Amino acid sequence: MGFKAYKAHYLNKFPGSQVSYNESSLDVYRDGEHLVHLEKDGHGIIQDRSDEQGCSSKHDLSPIPKNARAHKLHKDGKLGKSEEYSERKSVGLSLDQQFGHVPSIDELKKQKFEFDAEGNVKLPEPKPAPQPQVEAPKASEVNPSLPQM
Repeated sequence: MGFKAYKAHYLNKFPGSQVSYNESSLDVYRDGEHLVHLEKDGHGIIQDRSDEQGCSSKHDLSPIPKNARAHKLHKDGKLGKSEEYSERKSVGLSLDQQFGHVPSIDELKKQKFEFDAEGNVKLPEPKPAPQPQVEAPKASEVNPSLPQM
């Protein structure tokens, strides 16, 4: 897997992040925070150097839910949006709000999330906001000349 595929993974894992890479390194940033740093060693093997660079996360390619993969590496080698981008982006953002990143499938299973056969996470239905209880005014409050009941 090359850095271009890693870029797609990290754009999905950290929605709203910026991922820059060249032939020898890859960096992931979000809101000014350095999250992940990878470098190729002298033999071309990719090494996680996140700790050495003071990054707040580590290299992790654990699979994330299919319906949170908004970006993808297309067959022609170009990085772009998935066909289901809008739907997948909202799932990724929802998980990111809850966890600070899009967790792996295994992490979500430990949190008791359910998945369908294709690897899509089932998000809990949002709970409706409670409606305030408002009492109707009494007739005498609306028009004091009316008799009280």
